[in-house]
Amino acid sequence: MSESVEENQPNDHFPPGARNSFYFQFFNTASFGTILGVPMILFFKEMGASVTVLGIVTSLAPLLMILQIPASRHVERTGYRRFVLNGWRIRTVFCAGMMLVALLPSTFDISTRMILAIFFLIGYNISRGISMCGFMPWISQLIPENVRGRFLATDQMTGSIAGLVSTIAVSAWLHFHSHLLGFAGVFFFATLMGYVSIRFLKRIPDIPVPHQSKSMEPVPWKELLSYAPFNKIVVMNVIVCAASAGSGLFWVPLLKDHLGKDSSFVLSFLAFCAALTIFVQYIAGTIIDRTGSKPALIFGTWMAITHFSSWSLVAAHILPLNLGSIVLLQGTAAMGFPLFNLATARLLMSAVPS
Repeated sequence: MSESVEENQPNDHFPPGARNSFYFQFFNTASFGTILGVPMILFFKEMGASVTVLGIVTSLAPLLMILQIPASRHVERTGYRRFVLNGWRIRTVFCAGMMLVALLPSTFDISTRMILAIFFLIGYNISRGISMCGFMPWISQLIPENVRGRFLATDQMTGSIAGLVSTIAVSAWLHFHSHLLGFAGVFFFATLMGYVSIRFLKRIPDIPVPHQSKSMEPVPWKELLSYAPFNKIVVMNVIVCAASAGSGLFWVPLLKDHLGKDSSFVLSFLAFCAALTIFVQYIAGTIIDRTGSKPALIFGTWMAITHFSSWSLVAAHILPLNLGSIVLLQGTAAMGFPLFNLATARLLMSAVPS
């Protein structure tokens, strides 16, 4: 009798080998967080890039993520793990290219450096944009629905820990090597973390692709987009992305150019947010599977609104940048964006039709 009861109880453990995803996330975040995050903006600022160039650099990642759409029809025919692995390998090569740009001798003028850096960034984001579409269906089929909230929260918390550790490391490095050659060390770190992440990506169990998913028929986009639950998530994300466009860029020039803060302060500012985010994600992981995604989605949205409103007050010199305002800015960011992303990912994994 007891054995049959145990068999009927839902399994609240992750599948064997799935925890390798957390190790992958740690090293992967340390890598792409350096290439696509604040260190890259600081690198271009060090080269004297204009706000227009910074806008181009920041827009490459979201712009080229659209490549997931044409690439999606090839994922099942190639296999999830193989498809993602190939993209990650190519991406890491472009990451190494950024290190070579920083190592160029002083005879190379700044314009040439910027063009080469943007070239490698485009290649990096193309390979990332194509290969990303294989990861979500892979993990969605690997992780049971009853533990997806806990899995996603742990996964995101691991990424936040990596962001905190890598930001502190890069901040300390740039404090003593705040010049172009110093950024070569930053990009070497990103390249090394990228290669280590691939080792753990290989250890995540692959999921056999159903035979019907390998069909050569075109993707039924009309039916997919007209499916009500998925359609609502798409519309919501379009609105949110439009509202928050440029949010990862504007505060860096504001702190450096208008408030006179150096690169080390900017990265320490970011590290403080990562530390708060880890705490929020740790709590959210045990709650969201019980409460559902909507409460976290609503709360996260209000925190994001408060966050951007606070930045507006700082930019207008109404709110001074002191300890209190830093706690407000980074506290609302830590509670807003992680909860929103966690709830959205959980909804997406449940709402997308087979």
